[in-house]
Amino acid sequence: MYRNLFIAWYCLVILALCFAAVLILPPFIGTDRAGICSVCCSWLFGFVPIFRYVVFRWEKQDERDTLFWKQATLTGFSIGFVSIFALYPLFAIIASLYPGENKQFVSMFAGLPVLGGVIIFICSFSVEMIRLYRKDKHTEHGGQNVS
Repeated sequence: MYRNLFIAWYCLVILALCFAAVLILPPFIGTDRAGICSVCCSWLFGFVPIFRYVVFRWEKQDERDTLFWKQATLTGFSIGFVSIFALYPLFAIIASLYPGENKQFVSMFAGLPVLGGVIIFICSFSVEMIRLYRKDKHTEHGGQNVS
């Protein structure tokens, strides 16, 4: 498996693990601990540079792999930033419509659009990377769809 494909699948598995922790664990350990468990699972994203530059350093990258990395990163950043700027007005409307004198509850969620943008960035980056390698037929074995 290519280094870029491994990183893309690794990121998708970590996102699935974080969402599974939030959806499955609350009845067993409570919502606060399930959220903390999800954040702890997201720390596994810190291994991506280690995989890229240490573990797979023997693997040579040609221009095609570098182009795929740049295109997937650009796709992830563009979709992630658009989603951040689309979510901020939504949260501002929710904050203005929140009844009550204590606005601390609403201010706790001010970082959620950024978190949503980061999640969308990682997901779109990974999906685009997998799509680029799937549609590429210019390899010596004819792409990934070899039977």
